[in-house]
Amino acid sequence: MKKVLIVVGLISILFPIKANALVGNVIVTCKNNNLMPGEETSCSIIGTSDNEVSAVSMTLNLGTNLTLTHINTDSSWQGDGENGVIELYTETNKNGKFPIATFSIKADKISMGASTNISVTNPFFTDASFTEHSVSTSAENIRIASTINTLNDLKINGETIEGFTKTKNDYLVSVLPSDKEIVIEGLLTDNNSSISGDYGVIAVPYGITELYINITSESGAVNTYTITVTKDECRQLNSLIVNDINIGIKEGIYDYEITVENDVSNVMITGELRDTVNATFVNGYGPRNIDDLSVGNNEVLIRIMDINNEEITYKIIINRLDKKNNETMGNETVPNPKTGLGNYTLLGIIILIIGVIAYFIASRINNFSKSE
Repeated sequence: MKKVLIVVGLISILFPIKANALVGNVIVTCKNNNLMPGEETSCSIIGTSDNEVSAVSMTLNLGTNLTLTHINTDSSWQGDGENGVIELYTETNKNGKFPIATFSIKADKISMGASTNISVTNPFFTDASFTEHSVSTSAENIRIASTINTLNDLKINGETIEGFTKTKNDYLVSVLPSDKEIVIEGLLTDNNSSISGDYGVIAVPYGITELYINITSESGAVNTYTITVTKDECRQLNSLIVNDINIGIKEGIYDYEITVENDVSNVMITGELRDTVNATFVNGYGPRNIDDLSVGNNEVLIRIMDINNEEITYKIIINRLDKKNNETMGNETVPNPKTGLGNYTLLGIIILIIGVIAYFIASRINNFSKSE
């Protein structure tokens, strides 16, 4: 190619052609200016000139994280653009706007996020008189999306979670019963990523709550941090006693039932809170005397309130037996398994007694007859 340009130059010396100064420009445009890691796009090199152009030369430069996959010069030119070094000439001079070459680039698969560009250096147009002119050019900006989707810090209520590292995704955290809400904050490793999910002010109920914080990279890849939050239930009883009956309190069970004899018309209810710092009995619904129990079911409520005024209720059904110490169930009377006697049992006893008496009388009559 250089030999051709030299020959063209010699011809221009031997046969000078008078021409106006050439003004031209080289523009690089790409189909996609925002690339995902590993993504490929096609680009074009376009020339413009206010005068005839017989040859062009330039070097294609790629910015960081870009690779040239192939380049094709326009079929109206002779020469090549191997490795991005473009040296072309034509027998039919160009004017106005004309294509020079097309090429493809590929972004690196792993990216920290890059704003880069594609440009040409040392662009020259040779005019019809075989005079070489330096022309202007402009770069094409390319953005390669970041794949980073981690946090540099993760905080609850202003304190970094114990043991936090950006590569660890699961955490166990305990909060106080007074923590009605917690504030979750995260410091992004890459400001081009985004945070979503259970982030900001989060309500925390009693028990175990799983929170998910999603970090989405600029390239769209999602990374999730999981926080398992435990908040111990402070509105609990250690014990609950009705007179001398100790109700066995079970974790998470709030409904209980007991039976008392008919002669029990009032009871004393006592109870012990598990957490006396963060919980109290609601006024009028704590340990107390219950007077004038009705025969049948009596509902008694024990209400406990935490320091955030949130309540929980224990319900006790006290079943007072009737005068025969039978349990009343609707319109039927069933025997007390401890002390009561059902109607059928009583009838059997009466029949047995009558049978014994009849046997005794019959025996006496029989003996009297034999004695006569």
